[in-house]
Amino acid sequence: MRKEEEQFLPFTKESAKLLVELTCPCTPRRLLKVCSLIFEQARKEKVTIIDTDFVYKTVTKYGEVSIKRPIKKTATISNHQNAF
Repeated sequence: MRKEEEQFLPFTKESAKLLVELTCPCTPRRLLKVCSLIFEQARKEKVTIIDTDFVYKTVTKYGEVSIKRPIKKTATISNHQNAF
């Protein structure tokens, strides 16, 4: 692994979840934007995205998750290095 790569948080399901938690609570439009950024980053990092049923999830300041309404699809994210 190159040194410049080591400076960044590995793109995993956990880091994607953290990204959503840091930007919530937020409007559904902003949440969709965050999800789009996650998908874009996953593509750049060559991370596998496994489609699952998708619902809006908003993380409150107490860590609870509330489901707003269905959208298109969400992703379970798995790193290629951990998949094999």
